[in-house]
Amino acid sequence: MSLSISAMGLKNVPVLNSDSTTALDQGVIYVPETSLPWSETPERNVYLAGHRLGWPGTGSHLVFYRLNELGGGERVTLRDTEGGDTTTG
Repeated sequence: MSLSISAMGLKNVPVLNSDSTTALDQGVIYVPETSLPWSETPERNVYLAGHRLGWPGTGSHLVFYRLNELGGGERVTLRDTEGGDTTTG
């Protein structure tokens, strides 16, 4: 999957289906026990995690550094591996 939030300058950031530290160092992780926007469950609570500062030279470096600048209503796009996407905002 990939995540794009243009208000933060994020475009196609890798989202890994793992909750391991190694995956978190590569970018953003999706917590596997939670639903996805396209899931057939009644709730759509998607849990993503990433570093604000991260480690220089890794996919996690500064990925969510500007998260505090979001005010609400920004467009957030989560794209699956087949190219389908769900946009909110």
